[in-house]
Amino acid sequence: MKKGKKFLNRFLVITAIFFSGVFHQVNANELPKSETAFLHLTNITNGEIVLKSSSFNAKRRSRFILNGTIEIAKRGLTIYHLNTANTFEYKNFDTHESEEEAAEFVKVLKTLKDNKATYIILAHDSAAKSLQNYTAELKKLGFVVLSKIASRQAYVMHNFNGAIFEKLDDIAVETKLSIPLSITDKKIYFPKPSYDFEPSIDRYIAHAGGEVNGVKSTNSLEALNQNYKKGFRMFELDIIETSDGKYVAAHDWGMWSRFMEYDGDLPVSHAKFMSRKIYGDYTTLDMAGINKWFIEH
Repeated sequence: MKKGKKFLNRFLVITAIFFSGVFHQVNANELPKSETAFLHLTNITNGEIVLKSSSFNAKRRSRFILNGTIEIAKRGLTIYHLNTANTFEYKNFDTHESEEEAAEFVKVLKTLKDNKATYIILAHDSAAKSLQNYTAELKKLGFVVLSKIASRQAYVMHNFNGAIFEKLDDIAVETKLSIPLSITDKKIYFPKPSYDFEPSIDRYIAHAGGEVNGVKSTNSLEALNQNYKKGFRMFELDIIETSDGKYVAAHDWGMWSRFMEYDGDLPVSHAKFMSRKIYGDYTTLDMAGINKWFIEH
């Protein structure tokens, strides 16, 4: 019986990979981080932004939230530039690992300040290592708190009232803001890059369903839908087993718990897995949902 179950498990995993494929978007997703910044425009209906900056020690993802729509921040410092009260663009700079991105971050910051743009800065994980060479320059620009940021600290900044507001903490910082309705700024600092793919769609596989809104490895319904619309036709989904013997799409339980900010016992039941959304936005999939999607597509 055990041997039969082991064979079944392997068969299900292999079947999921064979029939779905993977979309590993080689040309786009594997470029250096400094080249993957992109323009993102979002409607803002009630003018409220919530900033959640988490340090490395917080073990949580940092977030930029507009009316329940969540943008997940990557390691380092992310600048969010508001074009109007209804649109914004953003770019992440890995100021922890990359000297080049730290230099670019300071350069962009100076330009934004000189142009009197309206913007927000959000730190995630670790942001100080490669930024330490720019302490004096940051202080001169008026970013006194940022110039003192240490490894593994949380940080948020905005200039909504015309002056620089900064907050720093060893674990986490959370701030709720009302957006000034008078913002009008047509300048684009982070133009959307374009990627030229070869005509054959068989060259690419969407890993874990493909990237969705800049977030990787979700294995979610939205990832499948978004990358299908881009033209991808081969997908890979990671399959794991719940506590009650059901098969669901996730890379592993450790990653799932980080996505969900879940600190309970693992693995969870099928019902608990399906009741939660990844980062509050992305729909989880079980074998029934996976098979339904592939039949429809």
